Parts: sequence; structure tokens; C-alpha cells
Amino acid sequence: SHTGEEWALILQGAYSAGGVEYRSGDLHISDESVAHSPQILEGEDCICLIMTEGPLKMKGLIPRLLQPMIGL
Repeated sequence: SHTGEEWALILQGAYSAGGVEYRSGDLHISDESVAHSPQILEGEDCICLIMTEGPLKMKGLIPRLLQPMIGL
């Protein structure tokens, strides 16, 4: 998950999140109250430019331990 808003600009390909499809040129905005897990749609590779207001919230033990070292 993440803190604050997350903006994802889909540059190529497509994905679905929460039953909604986002395609090339779409801007998907979600806040920290929305639990989402985007699923890439078949076809071309999905390339996105993503911006978050705050740090990511890692759920697993290993990602939480690695987070300070990799700067996410």
C-alpha cells in the first residue's frame, strides 16, 4: 500500500484495478484508503509512470526490512 495519493499514468498497455480498466493515456488516481492490486491485461507490456505522495507501506517482513536500504 502507500501513504497519501498515488497517481499512475499508463504509457503503454493496460491494467485493471477494482473492476475498472485503465489503458494507454489514462490517469489512475487512488488514495491510501483504497486497497488495490492492479492486474496487467493481455496484449502488450504495461508501462506506467507512478508517483506517490509518501512512502510505500510494505506488508511482508522481508520487504519491511529491506525498505530502508532500497529507499522505497
